Amino acid sequence: MNSEENRHPIKAMIMGIVYLVLLVIVPIVSISMITGSYPDYEYIFEDVTSNIIIFGTIVAVLGAITAYFDKGEIYRMVSGITKTGFLGIYIFSVISGLDLSIDIEQVTAEIALPGILALMLILVVIKAGYFPLEYYLYGIKDEGMRGEKGLF
Repeated sequence: MNSEENRHPIKAMIMGIVYLVLLVIVPIVSISMITGSYPDYEYIFEDVTSNIIIFGTIVAVLGAITAYFDKGEIYRMVSGITKTGFLGIYIFSVISGLDLSIDIEQVTAEIALPGILALMLILVVIKAGYFPLEYYLYGIKDEGMRGEKGLF
């Protein structure tokens, strides 16, 4: 499935734009709306904006590359696993970058989110496991079809 007829440039552009909107534009606009309406909570999002822009853009580009290739190609598997890894880094950096602390008189309590991080890690591992499975299933089917047609 390495021929040019199986490439999807329009699908790749659409997926890249969707990822960019969902992972970069919407969070940045939401943060600016929250900090504009409630300036007292601006400290919560201090370290998050740069992580959203950097890792969200990387995930959007890798999502477009993944959508460009057809199922069963090694390039789709590699870019899909890489995209999923960067998505995990994106989620971890955004959640860890939030300054969720409660100041009550002289006591400061930090709020950690280990349950959400563990759930996200499990989901990222499951999503990363999808791409080798997809490559195995569709790649084997294509190899069988190529063998029947006598292409090699």
